[in-house]
Amino acid sequence: MLAEPVERYAISRLARLVHRPPSTERLFALLDLTSYHDDSGDGQMVFCVVGCLAPLAVWQRLQWRWQRVLDDPRIIGVGPDGAKRFHAVDIEHGHECFANIEKVSERQEIWSRFIAIAESLRIYTVATVIDVRAWNAARDCFVEFWGPDASPYFLAFQHQIQTMAAFVNDQPPCEKIQFIFDRQTGEERNADDVFHATRRDLLRFPDASRFSQTLSFGPSYEYPGLQVADMFAYEVKRVVQRMYGVKDDTQPRWQWDRLAVQRKGMVVVGRVGSSDLENVLATLDKATDNEEFRQRKAAWATEQAECQAKMETRYVGRAERARARTDPSAPEAPPREPPGEPA
Repeated sequence: MLAEPVERYAISRLARLVHRPPSTERLFALLDLTSYHDDSGDGQMVFCVVGCLAPLAVWQRLQWRWQRVLDDPRIIGVGPDGAKRFHAVDIEHGHECFANIEKVSERQEIWSRFIAIAESLRIYTVATVIDVRAWNAARDCFVEFWGPDASPYFLAFQHQIQTMAAFVNDQPPCEKIQFIFDRQTGEERNADDVFHATRRDLLRFPDASRFSQTLSFGPSYEYPGLQVADMFAYEVKRVVQRMYGVKDDTQPRWQWDRLAVQRKGMVVVGRVGSSDLENVLATLDKATDNEEFRQRKAAWATEQAECQAKMETRYVGRAERARARTDPSAPEAPPREPPGEPA
């Protein structure tokens, strides 16, 4: 089930009244770790997903400071109910909320204020970069395992949640991570399936015990944490594009220097190329080389074929009934199929 992101501040305050300082584990449990994730890509060479992990208290401090910058009158509200947000590509080119700020120097000054907030807080950041060219070459192999909806997002998503879970392994077992992804990706249902499949497979993914019960999706207009993830994702994409020669940046971007280079140890970038994809495929092949998987895959294929046939039957029936209403000489259409009964 997809869950909406929830405000947990009141619950955290209540927990502080219940748990006492002598219990180290209980104190750590109050960290209430939350990880925000967003993606960025150019559709041809680079696709990346970035996650930003921090305790609830850090996100609370960031929220009010972030909002103070957004309250700048030069930034206009174009979201729902006039909401404002930081979006890296918009501030770079002067679009949407930053459309009224024509001078590049002014936009960079505002950009610098947002970066200063991220600089001042301990936010652990993980970037997963997929080489789109290598993915396209191997896509058919992944479709065999993941179905026709297989995409680089699947691979990056799983790498993100597993890496974040491994990072908190030194915390007490009761500490869980709440994952919140940007709703604009269009992959919500598939990501939810991958999340719960990973969470159940503790034998292969023991770190999945760190996952919260549900995966959440939210609009970036409402969650500054998603806007922070967007800021990192855009800079990772630009750095990798420069490495590939896609962008003509003669000098490293000052934004990346402040976000990553000067914050050594707080930003981890993992690149997935051809050899890495081959290793993933080998792992998938080994994990699925058993009769149980083959039976599940055959059952899934049969179910998909039956569903498609049923949809086509209903579509033909609707078309014939519509034609009969306009053409009395047309043959009588078959009766409408009752809901829930097999075709």
